[in-house]
Amino acid sequence: MAFVIPDFPLEVNIYTAGTYGVDPPRVTTVGNLAHGRRLTTEFTLSVPEAAGLLFIGPSVLLLPKLTDVRGLETGPETPDVIECPAGSARTYICLRVDDYGKGFSNEHRFAVMTPYPELYLWPTPIP
Repeated sequence: MAFVIPDFPLEVNIYTAGTYGVDPPRVTTVGNLAHGRRLTTEFTLSVPEAAGLLFIGPSVLLLPKLTDVRGLETGPETPDVIECPAGSARTYICLRVDDYGKGFSNEHRFAVMTPYPELYLWPTPIP
């Protein structure tokens, strides 16, 4: 079975840290909110600034290759806020970004993210 690029059925808004609800998104793109075998069972943060914050189990967002999305790799103050689907107020903090299939024809990006209830509560019922 050949490896393929996933479908990206959802519109996604990506906000620079601290700008959600204030400025328009830095990036609007498409994505695939994926769970299943891609989902890790545990995500441990080694960033001292994140100690004591409530991080709920991670979700994985698949994105087209080279999408400008930023996690804690760029610094503890700079992880993006991701609204998925766009316009839903269903927000996540981006914890980690990397690529699947880097250098191959099926290359695409993934973002490990978590809801962050201390800052952004989801609407009820969840969209």
